[in-house]
Amino acid sequence: MYSEADPGNISGYLPWHDAKNHNVAKWKEGAGSWMNTTRRMQNKLVEDGSVNIVESRAREAIKISSKLVKGLMRDKASIKNGWEYCRPVVVVGVTFLKLAYMGIMLTASTMDAADTILPLAYAVVDSENDALWKWFFEQFKLTYGERPNMCVLSDRNESILKATSIVYPGMPHYSCMWHIWTNILAKFKKGHLKLSELYFATTWSYTLDEFNERMSKIEEIDPRVKAYLYDIGYHRWSRVHATVNRTWTMISNITGSLNVVTKYARELPIVELLEYMSTLLERRTKEKLLKAKSTFTHLGYKFNKELDDNRTLPHKLRVRSDYLLDQIHKQHNIDILYIS
Repeated sequence: MYSEADPGNISGYLPWHDAKNHNVAKWKEGAGSWMNTTRRMQNKLVEDGSVNIVESRAREAIKISSKLVKGLMRDKASIKNGWEYCRPVVVVGVTFLKLAYMGIMLTASTMDAADTILPLAYAVVDSENDALWKWFFEQFKLTYGERPNMCVLSDRNESILKATSIVYPGMPHYSCMWHIWTNILAKFKKGHLKLSELYFATTWSYTLDEFNERMSKIEEIDPRVKAYLYDIGYHRWSRVHATVNRTWTMISNITGSLNVVTKYARELPIVELLEYMSTLLERRTKEKLLKAKSTFTHLGYKFNKELDDNRTLPHKLRVRSDYLLDQIHKQHNIDILYIS
């Protein structure tokens, strides 16, 4: 589970999660000449009346923008092809920029077959509201379309809920169970230790009987918590009530992982930030392609190793000798089936 206090535990999702390894310092150094560009141009014009700097900056901006668009189109094609083979669970969220004029970046991501993060879309906007989220999902649908059993996972942001219901009517929208738990901690002040164990067990319940039993125990501790969860809607956070297969995607920690990756890049001006994102995705695509070419198993490394571990685990088990002796002296009835 992602935690700001312990970002290291996301390395399983993003082996490339350390932003410093991507030479963000170089990006910042290169972007330094863009910092306070407007003020420096004003000073230059005041000092000698020269406008050469404006023309130079314009040519430089056109060059960078052209390179950026080409890179984005190339990344878009490779990611779109990859999306077809990923689980149809889209995790959306926001991350705040550290520019002089602030702003936020909207993101949409999923998990690929190797259980690593695949960023699908991102956009830099000035604020978070209904219109911008609607525009974001319209662009997403235009690019990726709609898949069977597709769903969206996010925090309980009303703008996201409204936008998905308009752009993707009928598509399930689920809430991050960790975000709901933090709201419970803030709203209700008693029984946190017992509630924590029960709440997360309830979200992961496989059967309705398990779910109802655990909800009854939650009600015994604090009836207000049960009422709060009921008002949210069981179908938004409970796996057993989900109308499509959410697999193991119950929390939106993908967003937190991306925040770690872009921690230093979010200090860059917008053009450099977008160019950094393009390079980041291009590098990821290249790394995954090389890894795929060197994989000769039906499954990715993570899941193949898990199968191997499960296969070898029984060989490590030991049966006590006293148990064997005890079984020798017992009688057992065996039904023998004759098959011709």
